[in-house]
Amino acid sequence: MSVDLADYRDRRIRGRAASDSVTDALEREVIAALLLDPSRVPYASEIVSPADFLSPHLGALFREISDLYRDGRPVSLPIIADELDMRGANQAIELASLVELTERCQPHLAAEHARRVRRLSLERSARLLHTRGAQQALSEREMHELVTIERLIFELSGDASGIDLGLTGEDLVEALRAALPPSPLPGLLDDGPSLHLLVGRPKIGKTTLGLHIAQSWACGVPPWPGAPALPGGRALIVSAEQSLRRVGATLSRLATWNAEHDRRDWTDRMEIVARDRALPREAGPLFCLDGPGQLLLRRHVERARALRAPFGIVLLDSLSRLKPREAEENDADAMTAFLDPLATLATELGVYVLLVHHEGHAERSSPVTAPRGSTSIAAVAQAVWKLELDGQRPNERVLTATGNAIESTRLALRVAPDEEPGKVLFFTPADPFAGADIDELLPFGEVASYTTIAERWLGSKSGPARTRAQHLVAHWRALGLVDRRQVRRTA
Repeated sequence: MSVDLADYRDRRIRGRAASDSVTDALEREVIAALLLDPSRVPYASEIVSPADFLSPHLGALFREISDLYRDGRPVSLPIIADELDMRGANQAIELASLVELTERCQPHLAAEHARRVRRLSLERSARLLHTRGAQQALSEREMHELVTIERLIFELSGDASGIDLGLTGEDLVEALRAALPPSPLPGLLDDGPSLHLLVGRPKIGKTTLGLHIAQSWACGVPPWPGAPALPGGRALIVSAEQSLRRVGATLSRLATWNAEHDRRDWTDRMEIVARDRALPREAGPLFCLDGPGQLLLRRHVERARALRAPFGIVLLDSLSRLKPREAEENDADAMTAFLDPLATLATELGVYVLLVHHEGHAERSSPVTAPRGSTSIAAVAQAVWKLELDGQRPNERVLTATGNAIESTRLALRVAPDEEPGKVLFFTPADPFAGADIDELLPFGEVASYTTIAERWLGSKSGPARTRAQHLVAHWRALGLVDRRQVRRTA
């Protein structure tokens, strides 16, 4: 995807000019309000300082007003003009315009305008740090400074008394006109970009599955035969689990498994952040998604959108490595605080976020109850996927998914040729009911248990075998072959 940098630069310049014009008007409103009602000076001084003013002249006027009030002297334009004149500061133009402004100014809005001036000042400081961070690595002090500024901006933005915070009337109607698009991968991905969780036992292939989905997305091809082609666009991989070379080797292998769908240019469509000597130093905070790490991730996704090369999917591997070091997986509040910004990023910036996590409860068949740690981990995610072994077939996996807006899904996926059982080489649909002849497994009229069906079909009474038998019986019921209340052959 080509990026028109000249157009992007022009839009940034126009936007900055408009922003500066608004800032100047607000700063003048603050000065005029204090001239009309000096009793509001202490309140404004608690919010804003002379350094927050974009205009040096207006900043000097604010300082002069504050000094006069502090010294108990009258606050008036003639006195301010005399003081500035004695210091050799020419403020004639600013003072003349303020005289005009005081005639229509609303002094009771002084504090509100001061808050907006302060917020705009903080936003300028944040932009400066982000620009510097895009050119060279920020120091630890600068990163903490950036986090502090962002928090202050949020706090100032939250002071919105008298402002409609929700949508209503025509604004609400307009927002609702934009209906959610259909799911890019029905049964697995939610209709709207959101946080998705992929859980599984160690070494089962969950990272490979995540990379497979991300690469399929980036190349605009189906992840497996029978699935729709994914939208295309760029994919971002942040791996704290594996090195850059190992991630690259897996993606290179996945790119060759299906000759029908060309993935040869995947390196142009994917961006990988994984440990390597060649990785830029400024990417370091992404390996721990605490405050600075979350902020850097968001800014990187925002920058890609601004450059018209947006990411469609972000794969994060894995929760246990990327969470803040002090956050415990069993701490519901800590996990919610960690996952909420990722869910917000997905929704607000229109990017699917797929977070890999370890399974803690193998005996639990539901994807929602399987993740290791607090139940809040699955609760925050919009959809949860669980990847598990077939139980009887080493070259197959079972992928189950559930979510707020997707139907519960179960896919049998073949992961390797028969001659290389157990290896995770690719993903393609498998027949989940292969060898399940109902005439042999359930003679007509007989009542059988799931355990009996599992033993006859798979030669095992294990939990995974019984689970597969349950799915087989559900399949028979859907076809009208067995009784709805018990496992009895009826047709």
